[in-house]
Amino acid sequence: AFYKYVHSLHHRNADPEPFSGITMHPVEHLVYFSNAVTPSLYLGLSPFIYLWNFTHLAISPCLGHSGFEDHVSADQYHYIHHAKFECNYGSPGSGFIDQFFGTFREKMGASSEYRGEGKEYEEKSSEKKVWSPQGVLGLQSR
Repeated sequence: AFYKYVHSLHHRNADPEPFSGITMHPVEHLVYFSNAVTPSLYLGLSPFIYLWNFTHLAISPCLGHSGFEDHVSADQYHYIHHAKFECNYGSPGSGFIDQFFGTFREKMGASSEYRGEGKEYEEKSSEKKVWSPQGVLGLQSR
């Protein structure tokens, strides 16, 4: 029920970009940002710790949905999750859990690792994409 009514808003974008990282339902925002507030209140931490946690929580989704993969953000793992959804639920650091449950997918196409129930999405090779002559590329493949 949480995915259907709350988290599905975040998954409307199958091709993630930085702002889709912080596109969440208001309920999800409350739960997500409580990770900055709750430790500071219950542990009596400095306001600077709260500010650091809040800033980190605000910037991290943008990095994770940026399309770049570097030492800070391993984006391919999460990109496949948005494209297919039935796989790669965690993060690259917790990928072993996905491997254990058979929901790890190492690439977009046919996967040797994936054992889940999701359908393979294959494009029909007989259907060619026709580009608009008014488009940026101006290509036609007829």
